[in-house]
Amino acid sequence: MPKPLYVVHPRAIGLMKDHISQKASVPLNSKADCMRLSRIIEVYTKNSISASTLYRIFLHPRPTTPYLHTLDVLAEFCGFENWLEFEKRITQTKALDLLYYEVTAQQRNIDSLIRLCIHQNQLGPFLAYAAQFPFPVDPDMGYRIGFDIYQALWDNPNKNKVFFKLSHQLPLVRRCFFTMMVDQDFELKDYETGVKQFVSTAKNGKSSESMQEYILGNCLLFRHYFLNDRHEEALEIGKRLYRKNDVNFAKADVMSLETSGRYLAYRFWYYLLQGQTVALKRYTIAIRDLWYKRMNSWSYQQKKGYLYFFGDVFTQAPSLSHLEVLLKSHFCPFLETMPGFDFEKPLAFTLALLGFLPCGGDLPRVSPFAPVWSRLKNNRQPSTDGIDHRVPCFMADERDPFHTGKKR
Repeated sequence: MPKPLYVVHPRAIGLMKDHISQKASVPLNSKADCMRLSRIIEVYTKNSISASTLYRIFLHPRPTTPYLHTLDVLAEFCGFENWLEFEKRITQTKALDLLYYEVTAQQRNIDSLIRLCIHQNQLGPFLAYAAQFPFPVDPDMGYRIGFDIYQALWDNPNKNKVFFKLSHQLPLVRRCFFTMMVDQDFELKDYETGVKQFVSTAKNGKSSESMQEYILGNCLLFRHYFLNDRHEEALEIGKRLYRKNDVNFAKADVMSLETSGRYLAYRFWYYLLQGQTVALKRYTIAIRDLWYKRMNSWSYQQKKGYLYFFGDVFTQAPSLSHLEVLLKSHFCPFLETMPGFDFEKPLAFTLALLGFLPCGGDLPRVSPFAPVWSRLKNNRQPSTDGIDHRVPCFMADERDPFHTGKKR
């Protein structure tokens, strides 16, 4: 009996292309990209889709009718149960398209209502708009609202301090902007002020979500201070994180990847600042054992996330560069699924290969639909179409970042 063919709307194909290319850190622009993606999908789903099939689905100019099984495999790789669940999510987000996003997604010269409120410094309507959202917010809707806020703040003609002061306590802004649109390099204007306000109102320990907000915000400040040689401030933050809130591996397991990955990785920098060489050696052994014991149980996205966070720490601190080989050794089975991986090349090259750092060429476009995690460093090439293509560092591909009970 032949497998059933499935008629797919072009919009669904476009959204899946964005979603899957960012999850795999593979820009789907050529047959070579399809070959690379085919290998990654086979490794992580145990199902094969040929490069030619991927090319027909995503790059061929004529519409195609793939097998439903093929679509199910693509959806599974992206974290959905099957293709029908993916289509259901598209239907759920259509209302948001009609609300404010569909026009800007088509790249017309019309600003969203959020952008207009922020740029005209008329925040009253936005604050009322944000306050009406029920919680928990649908992850896809939250991602898209957060991304719209991020873009509006990036080229805001006014100071962002006003926006942060008035909105940092709103659950919608805390969840959709501060936790889903992480700007770890603090390139947004007044972002440090905003993160400090975000942390100051996080009720540490009162709930799992507030604890993670507190830890994530402090981790971002710690990284910023450490890399900018503001060591006294970094030490103060480090004491908050690693003395007053010492989180063990078991507790880290129930955190979001964005929070736990940064918390575990930045402890290396804290021991460096403290000059605690013995503690640093012991922690290195503990982390090595953690990788050894947990690696096989981690998902594709977890492996990718932890590789980035620890790689970021080791490559930016010369005194930790000797740990780069250790990191690559433990993640080697994962990295060997990436065409072009060379163990002998520097860790920075490896991170670039996975899409974490700039390695030349165009970066894949960020979908307004997919809540995917990708460390896409901002593309410094000037825009040729008048559209701002700068991309923030997104939260991990977790359908429920703070574990509120929704399906992940």
